[in-house]
Amino acid sequence: MNPTLVVVDEILNFEERVLLYKSFFSTKECIPSFWVTKEDIINNYPINKILQVAARHFDFSEFSGSEVWTHNLSAPGFHYDKDEDLYQKYGVNVFPLCTIVYYHEISSQGSNLNNFKHALSTQDTSIVPKENRCVIMAPGLIHGSGGVGGIRKLIAISPWIEKPNGIK
Repeated sequence: MNPTLVVVDEILNFEERVLLYKSFFSTKECIPSFWVTKEDIINNYPINKILQVAARHFDFSEFSGSEVWTHNLSAPGFHYDKDEDLYQKYGVNVFPLCTIVYYHEISSQGSNLNNFKHALSTQDTSIVPKENRCVIMAPGLIHGSGGVGGIRKLIAISPWIEKPNGIK
């Protein structure tokens, strides 16, 4: 049985974190959603280790690739990660295998880190963001972030059985 929520700290070593930074955070801009095939993840992407940990908790037997995007300082409201195209066209909810949030960098910039307590919330749980923390959520779990100060750089990963239509 799949868990609802898994939190794993210190998931990547120093070299892996540097590689992630170079791949995703060397610019201040958020990277919009893009598709990465299973083969490209296995061969080239530093997110492979994160997905391997998620696969220990969720069934990846039909995994074909992942939707990946970054947030730099942004705080999306409550939502379900789903195939947005199918939802808009037909009102149907199709969810990824799980939703993964990896916190690369967290800084309070002079404010209290306790202000981050609502940075990632579900209906009944609040997760304090922490550098090198990975939060893995069950498919269809509503989640979101409140407004936060400071720096919050994260990678969001949604592994899918089939690539959603709206992803480039």
